Amino acid sequence: MLKVANSVISASQIKTPISFAGDVTLSTGNLVIGTSGKGIDFSITSHPAGMTSELLADYEEGTWTPSVTSSGGSITTVGAVSGSYTKVGRVVHAFFDINITTNGTGSGSILVANIPLAPSAANTSMGVFREQSVNGKIGSVNLPNTTQFQLQFYDNSYPGSDGCRLVGEITYYV
Repeated sequence: MLKVANSVISASQIKTPISFAGDVTLSTGNLVIGTSGKGIDFSITSHPAGMTSELLADYEEGTWTPSVTSSGGSITTVGAVSGSYTKVGRVVHAFFDINITTNGTGSGSILVANIPLAPSAANTSMGVFREQSVNGKIGSVNLPNTTQFQLQFYDNSYPGSDGCRLVGEITYYV
């Protein structure tokens, strides 16, 4: 059943595609896309060179649990870890909070696996993090392969230490 202004239209009276001359307002409920691969089509807008799609067909929010190791040696104790992400279309913004209680022999770079969604390709990302408990240094987040990303301070030093907290984000394509 569809209600237009003060009139009710039954399902048998609806013909597709439905077209309205003005805005459509949902006062309650959600607009549900019932078929995979369909979404909001922006193709009425101008088309810049290189444009490949004007269909917004996916949105997702969630949490994830980072898995933390080091590229050299081993981290003795990883404390609390958490993550959240938002996916809009094919772009993922992943946020993380990693606490290393005891670094042990960890060296090189911090490797973070169990990322929320598999990237489409390596090296198609950008990200930044900050150590918030020990030295306050800032570093980069890189995606060297499609299963994990790595954390490295900008001076190329190892970001892990006893009691450190690494908080940051990475943006990549799926």
